[in-house]
Amino acid sequence: MAEFVPVQSQNPVLELGPGTGPVTKAILEAGISKERLTCLEYSPDFCKHLSEKFEGLNVVQGDAYNMHPSLGHIEPNSLCAVVSSLPLISRPMEFRLKCIRDAFALMRPGAPFVQFSYSLASPVSLKSKMFSWSKTGWIVKNIPPARVWIYRKPF
Repeated sequence: MAEFVPVQSQNPVLELGPGTGPVTKAILEAGISKERLTCLEYSPDFCKHLSEKFEGLNVVQGDAYNMHPSLGHIEPNSLCAVVSSLPLISRPMEFRLKCIRDAFALMRPGAPFVQFSYSLASPVSLKSKMFSWSKTGWIVKNIPPARVWIYRKPF
């Protein structure tokens, strides 16, 4: 997932649903500084864990399906990427699309919304004019196998 984050950019990155931090670690190891990364996590326990594990990381407790109240410090059109481990497929479609729309409002044109999924199909309809898309092959080392969907904000 981290390979889709443009490390050469100086713009901020948002991670949605970091949980215990395996993707956070990969993003940092890819070259994104702690100062550029904001992690939005719903669970207060996971927020505490992430803050202890990655000292100095900007961890925000909040709801990714209603992100604006928690992310007032992020300027519109400023993010170079959003990396999501949210279980989008488990939520109604209207919530999935709202999450992506809200993230796109914070993202630069062309920026990727990188989504991890176990689902056979895209978590959101690919017929939408809201984004362009691509996907990886199945990541069979993951149990169960998963893939990464990349939705790009239009220019």
